[in-house]
Amino acid sequence: MMRPTPDTCSCLVAAALLALAASATAQPATPVIVTDRPSFTNSPKVVGARMVQIEAGVATARDGTDAGTATRTSAPNTLVRLGMSSRVEFRLEMEGWIRASSGRPGREPESSASDLALAAEYQFARAEGLGVDLAVIAGATLPTGGSASTGNADPFARFVWNRPLGAASLGGTVNWSAPSADSERVRALDGSLVLGTPLRGAWSAFWEGVVRHQNVETDAATWLANAGVLRTFGSNLQLDAWVGRGLNDVAPDWRFGVGVGYRLRR
Repeated sequence: MMRPTPDTCSCLVAAALLALAASATAQPATPVIVTDRPSFTNSPKVVGARMVQIEAGVATARDGTDAGTATRTSAPNTLVRLGMSSRVEFRLEMEGWIRASSGRPGREPESSASDLALAAEYQFARAEGLGVDLAVIAGATLPTGGSASTGNADPFARFVWNRPLGAASLGGTVNWSAPSADSERVRALDGSLVLGTPLRGAWSAFWEGVVRHQNVETDAATWLANAGVLRTFGSNLQLDAWVGRGLNDVAPDWRFGVGVGYRLRR
C-alpha cells in the first residue's frame, strides 16, 4: 500500500479548501430587509419562507382648526409579517393605542385601542423576470378596539407594484376598502406613488404622494406628500424617520413619526 506523501496531503488540503471556498461563494447573500413602513405604499416583496418581520413605530398628526390644534398620536403601529413561502406571507397589523384631541377648549383628549387587521399577501411577479414586482394583499379589520373601532369586520384589498430604476425604484399602491361608518358600509379608495432613492452607504430616502377617499360617495379627496429617511444596520435591522404635509384643506397639516423594522428566521 502506498503511503500519502507530504505533497499529496498538501494537494488534498488545497483541494478541500478550494471546494469550501467555492461552496461559500455559491451561497446567496442575505438580502437587505425591505419594510412596508414608513411610507404609505406597501412593498410587493414578501419576507420569504420561514421568516418573521416585525415593524413598529410612533406616528403623530397635527391639524390647525378654528377651535385650536387637533392632534392624533398612535403607537406602536405594529405590523407582523409571517413568511409562509417564497411568494406568500400572512400579516397582522394594528395601530395599537390611539390618543386624539380635537383642540377645542374644555374637551378632554380621547384614548382607545384600535382594531386588528388580518391579511395575506401574494407576490405573483418579480423584477428578476418581468422587470417589476407585483403583489396583492387581501384581508379584513376585526372589531377588537375600543371607541375607535368601527364595530364591524371591514374587508380591504390592495394592489402593489414596484419597478427598479437603476439604484432607485418607483412604486405605488391602489387600496380598496369597505369600512363601516355610522352603522353603514361605505366605499373607500386610496392611491399612492413613491420614489425610493439611495443616499450614502446604508442610508436611503423616499418621496411620496398620496390621495385618499374615505368615502367616495360624499367625501372630498385628501392629498398628502410624505418624505423620509431609512438606515439599515446589517441585513435584518432598519430605523426610519418621516414627515408628511397636507396639500389641501381636508388633509391634516403635518404628520411625522419614527420606527423600526427587524427580521428573523423562524
